[in-house]
Amino acid sequence: GLPHSASDHHEWRARCGDLALVSDLLPNKPARVLDVGSSNGWLSNRLTALGCEVTAIDLFGDDCDGLGAMARYRHSWRGIRMEVEKPDLIDEQFDVVVMNHGLHFLREPIALLAALKRRVGANGVLIALGLRFFRSTKVRAAAVAEQRRKTVELAGCDLLNLPSWGLFDMRDQDTMRSLGLIVRGDPCHRLANLRARVQPSRALHKHGIWRAPC
Repeated sequence: GLPHSASDHHEWRARCGDLALVSDLLPNKPARVLDVGSSNGWLSNRLTALGCEVTAIDLFGDDCDGLGAMARYRHSWRGIRMEVEKPDLIDEQFDVVVMNHGLHFLREPIALLAALKRRVGANGVLIALGLRFFRSTKVRAAAVAEQRRKTVELAGCDLLNLPSWGLFDMRDQDTMRSLGLIVRGDPCHRLANLRARVQPSRALHKHGIWRAPC
């Protein structure tokens, strides 16, 4: 439930930064975009308004945080309800593939990035948003464990229905770079990243970019 405006809201300011990043990497032609983990459609909506041909995939179909939320917007796009970790089921290629946050909560995040690269067409780009890396994982691991415990207690299932570690450490960053991703800090999180360099238990806020060969 992000607000669709309200620049003083920290979550929305961060999403505006994500939109600016993706927009800067769009080709001049109307782009075919795959929005992976589209959630409430905030990015799909904005990219459709820019003239992109958007395909959104998500596991959830509800009308608040899933594909059904498209009914709340003026624009419409193609939505496919499926496991986001199986992008090879979509036998298509796109100019831009966006991993739209939440990668650290999936079962095999590195394998997913490798699969998403195969969905990128010639001279296209893969963008992984919302990457959070921890130099010291102890505090974050404890928080994820507590979140998982509460989810099991309240809903009777594991966190997001998926077994996952729920965080990235610096080895994960190295592995992503070995896949060819350029991993760099998010400009809208400069202060948070400065704090993280002093306090290792804080997250380093980054994104990853990979360009397909021509």
